Amino acid sequence: MQRFIPQFVSGYNDAKDLNFEYNYFIEKYIKLRCKIILSDKESLWLYFENLYKVNNENKTIDLNNFELAQTEFDRVPFSEIQSNSLQIRDSVILRNIYNSFQYNENVLIVFGARHLLAQKPTLDKIFN
Repeated sequence: MQRFIPQFVSGYNDAKDLNFEYNYFIEKYIKLRCKIILSDKESLWLYFENLYKVNNENKTIDLNNFELAQTEFDRVPFSEIQSNSLQIRDSVILRNIYNSFQYNENVLIVFGARHLLAQKPTLDKIFN
């Protein structure tokens, strides 16, 4: 959801209809790219919204006043899944940075500020 919600609320690619955009995201990213099998019910925005609410002490996702923290889960096992997926994502980013330095003298690195918190110790080692 950290991939979908920020893009939707920012109007990425003129996104307007939540259900249409969510369905497209589920089909193209979750099912096709990530190869995650979901039932028709699990593929609905309403299903995710309810799942989020049940696992976050009845909090709701406020798309009109969105903050990235809204995509984080409070309860196990969702918080563990989220944490593990972020570690995998960060390790892929770091590996790509390291590999780029093996073949290029100069490398421009651009990523979101939240990544830096997790990656700074490893980046310091790479640059040293």
